Amino acid sequence: MTARINLLKTTEFRRQGLVSTSFIIRAGIMTVALFSLVFGVLALSQHRNARQMLFSAQELWRVREPIYRKILAMKQDLATKRKLDQELQGWKTSRIEWSNPLAVLQQIVPPALQFRRLTIWGNMDISIPKITKVKAAKGGAAKAEAATVMMTGEPAGPIAGGTPARSFSLLIEGRATGEKAEDTVLQFDAALREEPVFRALLQSVRLQRLQSEEGIAGGEAGRAFSIEASTARREMP
Repeated sequence: MTARINLLKTTEFRRQGLVSTSFIIRAGIMTVALFSLVFGVLALSQHRNARQMLFSAQELWRVREPIYRKILAMKQDLATKRKLDQELQGWKTSRIEWSNPLAVLQQIVPPALQFRRLTIWGNMDISIPKITKVKAAKGGAAKAEAATVMMTGEPAGPIAGGTPARSFSLLIEGRATGEKAEDTVLQFDAALREEPVFRALLQSVRLQRLQSEEGIAGGEAGRAFSIEASTARREMP
């Protein structure tokens, strides 16, 4: 019978190999510490570079901020100017040069007719696109609902501001004298309707009033009249 007795203490044990366990542990700790040091140095370097870039950007912004603010102010002023120019162009487009029509009016007035008042005034309104409600067809995958569709065929949405437009009205009040005073007024009314300048300018002409009028202080009796005319809407683009 063979017996093997180990007389070595635990502290005297040696690992059979090229390196010992303690060396491996120390090498692992040193490796981890070395990698931590390298990563720390890299992180610190990146942090310093980032701070330097931040300081450079802040300095650049400090120099360029006033220029940027000026550009924004100029851009806003330009937008305001364009809007004002557009409004002025709209007023110019919608206005009427009354000098030529008034000169023609002077030519078509009969000698026996006298004006008492000639008034021209303008009105402004805003046209809103018309809409119509169309019921959705029943059935199908989608749930049937009432849909509002623009007349143009586009899907309904918030109604934008309408297009402003101007129109003008003309009121002529006067008196005609003579035996054919009424015919004189009717002749003037017809001339106002048929004259090319006013036919292109006026949309409607209406003889509002035509009545007899006694002469003042024994003067000749006549006919008092009132004619109102209006132009078509002139949009302000």
